[in-house]
Amino acid sequence: MTRRNRLWAGSLAALLVLAALGGTGTPAGAAGTCPNEAIREQQDSTALPDCRAWEMVSAADKNQNNVLDGLLSADGDRVFYGIYGGTDVSTTGSRAKFLATRTEAGWKTTNALPPQLAMLAGTYMIFATAPDLSGWIASAFDGVGGQDESPDASLIRLTSDGLQEPLHTFPTLFGQSGLEGVASADLSAVYATAPEAIDPSQRPGTYGLYEFGSGPPILVGRMPGTNRAPECGVNSESFEFASRETSSSLNWVSKDGSRVFFLSRGDAAPACTAPEQLYEYDRDADATTEISASPTGAGPDLGVDAFLQGAADGSWAYFETASSYEPADDADGNSSDGDVYRWSEGGGISCITCTVPNAEVLPVNYRTNIYTATASADGSHIYFLSRRQLADAPPSGPGEVLDLYVWSDDDVTFVARLSDERSIVTAMPGHGGDLTPDGNVLVFQSNQSELNTSTADNGGYFQYYRYDDRSGDIACLSCLPDGVPASAPVQVSLAESTLPVPPGLRVVTDGGDTVLFSTPESLVTDDVNAGVDLYEWHAGTVSLITDGVSHRSRATAPTLLTVSPDGRDVLFTDQARLTGDASDSAIKLYDARVGGGFLQPPAPAPTCSGDGACLGPVAPSPPALGAGSDGPGGAGNVAPKPHRHCKGNRRLVRHHGKSRCVSRHRHQGGAR
Repeated sequence: MTRRNRLWAGSLAALLVLAALGGTGTPAGAAGTCPNEAIREQQDSTALPDCRAWEMVSAADKNQNNVLDGLLSADGDRVFYGIYGGTDVSTTGSRAKFLATRTEAGWKTTNALPPQLAMLAGTYMIFATAPDLSGWIASAFDGVGGQDESPDASLIRLTSDGLQEPLHTFPTLFGQSGLEGVASADLSAVYATAPEAIDPSQRPGTYGLYEFGSGPPILVGRMPGTNRAPECGVNSESFEFASRETSSSLNWVSKDGSRVFFLSRGDAAPACTAPEQLYEYDRDADATTEISASPTGAGPDLGVDAFLQGAADGSWAYFETASSYEPADDADGNSSDGDVYRWSEGGGISCITCTVPNAEVLPVNYRTNIYTATASADGSHIYFLSRRQLADAPPSGPGEVLDLYVWSDDDVTFVARLSDERSIVTAMPGHGGDLTPDGNVLVFQSNQSELNTSTADNGGYFQYYRYDDRSGDIACLSCLPDGVPASAPVQVSLAESTLPVPPGLRVVTDGGDTVLFSTPESLVTDDVNAGVDLYEWHAGTVSLITDGVSHRSRATAPTLLTVSPDGRDVLFTDQARLTGDASDSAIKLYDARVGGGFLQPPAPAPTCSGDGACLGPVAPSPPALGAGSDGPGGAGNVAPKPHRHCKGNRRLVRHHGKSRCVSRHRHQGGAR
């Protein structure tokens, strides 16, 4: 049986299985067997799966300001994050940056930027970090849009121990974020596009691509066989996008920094209306290769729509184009269809999606972050969208449909029917974070009834699905248990971000057995707040990651930032006070960590000042003492005092603690 026939060989219900939704969590052993059970009981997190416990990563005292974002280091013990409004110890103002380091006593926060007197400018915009968060690259400047009296911009390399190394200073500021670019994993090579003609061959009004890692800037965006910049410059928008969203996952720059891909219209000056082509510069060879050379098919040269994925060492790359480079691409008579091609060093280019006719991969849009094709990190899988029915896609009714396909093992397989471009992976936080490195597991969204089964019904609303290419199985992650139709769509909460994502925002672990998502539906009985909560799907069981009881506004709903490759750490923001050291009502940064958490000391006694400052409620009167040994210990029972009697027409009265006998007439007259 071919892979094309695999998904539809059996009944649809057998393929769309949702296993055990509605459980209370991934089994962590018998009750009380977690090594951190005392911590979980203290913070009331015993319902969390996998022996997880909450840890507040952000500083406890942050002036009631909100955490913006967060990056997790490769080992999970460091987090780089920003606070809108800063804190009392911030070196910058509205968007302060911090580094949190995990210790045995908890997370400790330090300023990520130099002391204020040592800063080279008032604003530092971070656009690259090392995977271990030992350093980062920033664009530093004063003012916005060059309106300040000193609009100089500087490129700076910073380290976690407070050192800063200026790489280059520009006489003008480029936009509101300064320079943006990508860097090698160790930050030794820093690539950025600049409108300033640093090299004399760069034509005014165009962008040049330079390497700023060490010494004077080096022009690397060159035309093949020359040492000069293209007459039309390079595409700066693609690099800015790479910096903000995908600098690590797509490998625009090889991990060692020796190779860099870029897009350019070449020498088609002065109009520069020629289509863009894809190039790679090799620093070791000091040479540029034009990857998308002139088409060999019958159609016109339409250039490259988008760069999709590069190898970690830069030896291959996937790109999308409507140009035709193979006779198979022209066989259906549609030579201008969009297709995915692979380039490999020494092997040329070959069409991936041409294995089926009429593929027509929808174009990628950098500006709207809509990716209609995505490649796995190892290059083994390509997932793409098409409005045409390919491979073994089932017949559709009237109207246009959008189908998801996967290329693997030189074959194209139908995955699922979606609805529109927003359904594909980019609707999740962070392109590439919803696909495992080996490409075998993809998380996507759909609202199509074809995906409904007796145990999972999307109700016509967009829900999260997990596709496993090894078995062809599709599971609804966010559907209600027992086949109850969904009553609301999933909600994707994206954190306001001023940081890059070199470690990569992800929702699925490398093994594909754990997926994180948010939904307003109550999927387990512990979720009673009728609001958005964060969930974990693990091997068929869903469990709460947030508490399910805290009430929040839509603006302060929990937001997933990332899950570590092994699933140990789940980094998210939440307004709720989940730990004992969470003291404010602003948005905080948390880690739901396997075997984690910290015991909190008992609350200190209140500090009193002023009359009655610490007076609590009046204590009730002590109970009457019993006879004999029922009373307090001591030298036996206390002998009672003899009762005093007055003789004659006299009465006993008490005044100022003393008693005396007075005549009844005098007492009634008001004795004082």
